[in-house]
Amino acid sequence: KMLELAAAFLVPFLVLIAAFAVSGRFYYAVWHDGPVGGSFYWLTIALSPELLIFVFFMITDPQTAPKCRLGRIIFAVLTAVVCAALILPQSTEFAIKVAILSSLVLTCALVPFIERVSTRIQNRRLGVEVTEPLVPRPLGPLLVAAARRPVVVAVTVIALAAPLNTLLLTGDDSIELIERNLTNEVVQ
Repeated sequence: KMLELAAAFLVPFLVLIAAFAVSGRFYYAVWHDGPVGGSFYWLTIALSPELLIFVFFMITDPQTAPKCRLGRIIFAVLTAVVCAALILPQSTEFAIKVAILSSLVLTCALVPFIERVSTRIQNRRLGVEVTEPLVPRPLGPLLVAAARRPVVVAVTVIALAAPLNTLLLTGDDSIELIERNLTNEVVQ
């Protein structure tokens, strides 16, 4: 039942990565002399063992994925878009792999909201009248109550910190030096 989720992630993700490759994006990797670009950019990301493990073991984990079919599809497409957005500014293989993982951290935190949205969509398709708002009102007391629960605070911090820290890798010249194997040439 999770192959559909894997496909719903892979199709938009691979299309976006192909668009990046066509637009001239590249990255540096320790195992390659010079930048990895063009069709090789797409190929090395699309067939990387890390991506395959991510798709077939991590994103498809039944414990963290939404329970309903529509929710899983929304989750997969959203994860693909977030993943591609985090990869776009990256110039190293390391940062690209971190971006892949960070996308899942963020979207897993959104699973309760995704399930709520997908349930509403399904109910509307079935002609069931939806009376409760998508976001409960008043929101203030609900947020205060949520903030008092340590698990909610931890999930929020992690869900925000992972993609933000991934984006910070963009400006880290030391990682690029390592990937380009130039650390021996830098004067300490």
